[in-house]
Amino acid sequence: MQPLLDVARTFLQTAREEIEQGFEANIYVKVRDGAEKAWNAVAQATDHAMRVRGRTPLPGRDSHRDRREFLEEIGRSALPATSRTSPSGCTATSSTRVRL
Repeated sequence: MQPLLDVARTFLQTAREEIEQGFEANIYVKVRDGAEKAWNAVAQATDHAMRVRGRTPLPGRDSHRDRREFLEEIGRSALPATSRTSPSGCTATSSTRVRL
């Protein structure tokens, strides 16, 4: 079984590739698919951090709340947004908002 941090890195790399391809080809479904993979990378990395600290995320619908509370406890509740401009001139932020 692949460690969670490796899974997170794989999701993040795939997300970057899909988002870039989507912007270049003006295919916004691909951009959204990439954004979903980026969010999954965040979830996997957070689960890894929780397990390193001896916590297991709650299953199902409570998992998001459990991750948020964990991030607040370790002082990482408001991570700074980063943005970048794609070759097509669109700007995407880490919160997956897209401005054309």
